[in-house]
Amino acid sequence: MKRLLALLLAALMLVSLAACGEKEEDDKDTGKGESQTEAPAADGLLVGTEKAEIELGTPAKTLDPENVYSKLTYTPQMFYGDYRLLGGEAAQKSYAEKVTYTEHTLSNVYAEQISVIPYQLTAGPHTMNHMLNRVQGRYFLRAQFSTNSGTATSCLCEYTVSGNTITLKLIDKLEYNEDYTNVRCIMSGMTFTYTFSFQGRKLTLTDGTNTVELHTGLQVSSDELDLYADAYMANGAQKLLDTDYIYMLYREGTDYNKLFMENDQGSARYGLAKFEENGLVTITLPVPDTDETETVQLVYFLCGQDGIILTDGNTTYSFLYSSSERDGSSLGGNLSLEDAMKLQDMGADKLAALLAKKADLLTDLAAAFEAAGLSVSINKESGEITMDASVLFPVDGYEVSEEGKELLKKFMSVYCSVVFDEKYAGFVSKIMVEGHTDSDGDYDYNLTLSQNRADSVKNFCLSADCGVDAYTAQLTEMLQAIGCASDYPVLDASGNENKAASRRVAFRFLINLDN
Repeated sequence: MKRLLALLLAALMLVSLAACGEKEEDDKDTGKGESQTEAPAADGLLVGTEKAEIELGTPAKTLDPENVYSKLTYTPQMFYGDYRLLGGEAAQKSYAEKVTYTEHTLSNVYAEQISVIPYQLTAGPHTMNHMLNRVQGRYFLRAQFSTNSGTATSCLCEYTVSGNTITLKLIDKLEYNEDYTNVRCIMSGMTFTYTFSFQGRKLTLTDGTNTVELHTGLQVSSDELDLYADAYMANGAQKLLDTDYIYMLYREGTDYNKLFMENDQGSARYGLAKFEENGLVTITLPVPDTDETETVQLVYFLCGQDGIILTDGNTTYSFLYSSSERDGSSLGGNLSLEDAMKLQDMGADKLAALLAKKADLLTDLAAAFEAAGLSVSINKESGEITMDASVLFPVDGYEVSEEGKELLKKFMSVYCSVVFDEKYAGFVSKIMVEGHTDSDGDYDYNLTLSQNRADSVKNFCLSADCGVDAYTAQLTEMLQAIGCASDYPVLDASGNENKAASRRVAFRFLINLDN
């Protein structure tokens, strides 16, 4: 039931976006033609009046938003959304006239200088919608800077958050293979760090000299409000008011005004939410099978097309997943970019079958490796199977050692016997051999070293010495060697690089969705 509702509402959103403020056709089975949209309350914006035959309640615990903001541990996801100046072109011109400029080192920017603070930030896998979002463990955004020539330039950036500071590392260019399974950022060397503060829809950035206020929750080409969320919480996350799905839509100047929340049993409840400029949101939902309601007060982060984050300062509820992503997120590391785009159109039965088959394959591989006495690491989410580079190669070397050859012989014998078993015929489309280093030393050196190591492993696996002649023809078509340098580090529980674990060779298979 939930997936059907989500699909129907996603279709509704596409129609409403195309309309850009025009009145939507009445929906006979939902009563949209009888919308009861109310004017914004004096001290906040009421969302979800349609079908909510309740009144906004009073929470058992009220919050001081400044106190919540002060004790929050900020995450990169809290920057998801499209933050920009209010006032359109006039505001951009005024900003360009007062902001400081600096020399740039970007090859695709022809102006002599760019502003030290951007006037627009767009982040989040759906809001930004860029191939960079396939890079796991790192966060990227698009920043719009003014130039001293009176124009503007859009820059891709990697960003990190520490305390109440955000650091942007500007990307000069991207390199990627033909199916986008490996994306590499060539950094420009330019880095900007800002102190930030949130207040509801407003994000303030400062470098100590220059300050800019950016706003989210706006319609595409105007300052009119567009509060939207259509997202699930991660599987296993703590539920908010016994719900793990939220749909809300408030579009200023239209009749679009609704809110409902749903749990994984498909029980949907229409409710009310009052959003305040100070960052507070009060949500009231009816209690099923009673005349009672339940109310909670939280601080909100509007994440654009990626959903919404709600928190009381102690517990954070992140509604950031589409249904296909939540159910199929563990397929992401095993799909080409083209196939990943197909997930949103995939039926639930097909998706469940793929997930089950992948899980079976990894379980069979783990059992076979254990039976053969092989010590390898298998990531059940990404499907990555890793071996310690120090066993395969000498220090700073890339020719496979004798010990490494013996390991690869045993590994490939087991790996091929499972992957090419009749049970999984046609399921695997490609096998990626990836070389990884830690972040120590020169990046270009590490990139060359990692590529040479991946090539050496691939070449040995295809050689007669590997002892898997029965599979050589298939492996020749499927093996692809990729050097990743330090682009995909292994992180510890604190988010710091585990350098020993990062130095690895990984085998990762891609799934054939048409199988």
